[in-house]
Amino acid sequence: MTRQAHTHTSSKELVILFHSIGGSQAKLADLEATVLSACIENNQSVPDFFYPTLDTSMMSFADPCDITLSVMRQIDEIWQTSNGAYSGIYLVGHSMGALLARKVYVCACGETPEAPFEPQLSGQSPRIWANRVKRIVLLAAINRGWRLSPHLSISNFLRWGAGVLLGNTIMALTLGRYTPLVFHIHYGAPFLTNLRLQWMAMRRSFKARSCDPVITIQLLGSTDDLVSPEDNIDLVAGDDFYYLDVPMSGHVNVVETDGSEAGQKRSRVISLALTGTPDSLKEGSILPTDQDLPKAESDVTDVVFVIHGIRDQGYWTQKIARRVVAMARQRNKFIDRQKAPETTKTEKKQIIKTETSSYGYFAMLPFLLPHIRRKRVEWLMDRYAENRALYPDAQFSYVGHSHGTYMLAKALDDYACLRFKHIAFAGSVVSTRYDWSTLISLGRVKSVVNFVASADWVVAVFPRTFQMLELQDLGSAGHDGFQQENAALFKSEYVKGGHGAALREENWDVIATFILDGSKPAEPDLAHQRQSWTVQLGNYAPQLVLLALFLVLWGGYILLAPLLSLSHAHWTSLVAFAMYVWGVWKVLTWF
Repeated sequence: MTRQAHTHTSSKELVILFHSIGGSQAKLADLEATVLSACIENNQSVPDFFYPTLDTSMMSFADPCDITLSVMRQIDEIWQTSNGAYSGIYLVGHSMGALLARKVYVCACGETPEAPFEPQLSGQSPRIWANRVKRIVLLAAINRGWRLSPHLSISNFLRWGAGVLLGNTIMALTLGRYTPLVFHIHYGAPFLTNLRLQWMAMRRSFKARSCDPVITIQLLGSTDDLVSPEDNIDLVAGDDFYYLDVPMSGHVNVVETDGSEAGQKRSRVISLALTGTPDSLKEGSILPTDQDLPKAESDVTDVVFVIHGIRDQGYWTQKIARRVVAMARQRNKFIDRQKAPETTKTEKKQIIKTETSSYGYFAMLPFLLPHIRRKRVEWLMDRYAENRALYPDAQFSYVGHSHGTYMLAKALDDYACLRFKHIAFAGSVVSTRYDWSTLISLGRVKSVVNFVASADWVVAVFPRTFQMLELQDLGSAGHDGFQQENAALFKSEYVKGGHGAALREENWDVIATFILDGSKPAEPDLAHQRQSWTVQLGNYAPQLVLLALFLVLWGGYILLAPLLSLSHAHWTSLVAFAMYVWGVWKVLTWF
C-alpha cells in the first residue's frame, strides 16, 4: 500500500523521500517542511510528498535490489493513479536512502548492455516517469560505502565493531544465506559497486544520445561522525555532482531543520539544493578534495589487472605487467612499419594500462575466514570501478595467482556488471566445478587459461580439503584443473614446479601473449604428469589436515597438562605453553 503525506489535486510535482537505515517517515518531518517552504518561497506549486515503504531497519536482512524493485512498483502505482500528471519528480534520500534513490533512478532509466542489472532487476523496462525526474538530492550519502576506520569516535567504533562481529557470525552460521542489509552497502560490496558501474554506464548512454544527465546534488555534513570523507563522496561515479557543505551537521542530524540556528542553516542549504539554478549550484559547490577530478583516457584499449595471492607482497605483479606493456609496444611498432597499400587487414594498436595494487600481506589464517576474503574481493571491485571510470572504452583482462584467482571468481559470481576479456590463473584455489561456460556464453568472459603446476602441494592439501569436505567455496583447480570443457577454457598442464611455478620469468612471455591475444598459449617445457607424491597428498588431504590439527592440539595439551595440576605446576611450564601458543599463532598469521 502506497502512502502519501500530502496530496494536492493541482500539484504538478512529486517529492519522494527516502529515509536512512533505521530511519522512518517521522524522522524526515523537518525535511518535508523545509521542502514545502522552499517551494512556496520560489513561487512553485505545492508538491505531493511520497514516502516509499522501505524495509531498512537496523536488523533487516532484506536485499537492497528487492527494496529497489518494490519502490519502483510503488512509484508506478502513484504514476498510474495520477494519470502521469506530474511534470517534475524530485528524489531526496538520506544516508542509505540516498543510495536507494540513485538505484531507483538508474533502474527506471533502463538497463544497458555495458552494465546489466542484478537478477532481481534484470529485464525491467524503462519507466516513463524517469524522464520527469528533475533533481536528485543526496544527504550524507554513503556513495563509496562504510567501513570501520579511525575516523569514527571510540563509541561509534565499538558500536559498529560489535555490529560487524554479530553480522559476520550470522553469515558464518547460515553459510552466507543471510546477509545483514547494512553489509550490502559496505565499501566495495556488490550492490554498491554495481550501482557505481551502472550509474557510469547510464551517463555514457545519455551522452551518446545527447541527453543531459539529471541534476544531482550531494549535501555533506561538516562534522560527519559515522562515515569518513573519502567514503561519503565518489568522485569517479559522481564527478558531475554538485557538492554543498551543510554547516553544523553530522551524518544523522543533517536532516533536522528545526528552528534552531543549526536547523536554519541546514534548511537554507537544502533549499538551494532543491530550487537553485545550475549557476547558483555551481557557485556554491566546492569539490571536497585537494586533488583534481580523475580524467578519463578514452584512447586506452586494454586494462590488465595482475593480482597476487596469500603469503605474498605481490612484487612480481609489476614485472609481469611490464612484460605485457613491453610486448604491446613492440607489436605497435610493427604495425607502424606496415605501410604496404595492398594490405587490407587493419590491426589496431593496443594501448595498455595496468593495475598492480596490493591488498597487503595475507597469511593463512585470514585466508581461511570467509568475511576476511570477502573484504579483499570488495577491495578488488573498488579498484575495478575506479579503472572503469578512468578507461571507459577499454577491455579488461586479469592475471591472478592463488588467492588472486579466488577474488576474481567470487567477484564474477557476485557482481553482475563485471566483464573481463582474457583471464590467466596460476596456483588457483577456485573450485574445480566452477561454471566458466555460463560466464563465457553470457559474454562476461572471453577466454581463460588455467596453469596447473606439477607439484603444487599447497593447493593439493589445503584448498582441496575444503573442496572435498564441501566447507566454503575454495577448491583445487590449481592442482586438478577445471572439470568443464569449453573451447575458450584452456588448460596448461603441467608447469614444472610448485605453487608459484607459472610465475617464473620463463613463463612471462607466455602469460603476456595470452593476455594480448587470448589464444591458447604455446608453453615452453611442460611436465607430462603431476608429481606422484603431490597427487597422493591430494588424495588424503582431509586426513592430513585433521592429523596436523590433532598434533597441534595434542602438543598444546602436553604443555598445558602440568598447569592443570597444581602439584606439578611450575613457571617454566607456563612459559613453555605461552611460547607454544605464540609459535602456532605466528605460523598461522605469518605463513
